[in-house]
Amino acid sequence: MPSVAVVGASGYGGTELLRLLDRHPALVVTQLAAASKAGAELRTLAPNIPAASGSGSIGGERVLDQVDIDALAAADLVFLGTPDEVSRDLAHPHRAAG
Repeated sequence: MPSVAVVGASGYGGTELLRLLDRHPALVVTQLAAASKAGAELRTLAPNIPAASGSGSIGGERVLDQVDIDALAAADLVFLGTPDEVSRDLAHPHRAAG
């Protein structure tokens, strides 16, 4: 299954995206990244994400990582749930990395 990383996983757009991805049968969310909320548990920011059930659920107990371009490069697909200017700054080096 394709792996997915979500940057901006702590904001409204990011948590809504995670809610949708949690139900997607063909994608696996492997990375959750945030800037100011790195280190926080997902469930404190998005109580609508259920705890891991073993059925591919993202799991509300996961901890958000710092944004790391090199780590993101390992994902098959990266969603940027960040403000426009932040997305632009992140997209350029990520695209250059392939």
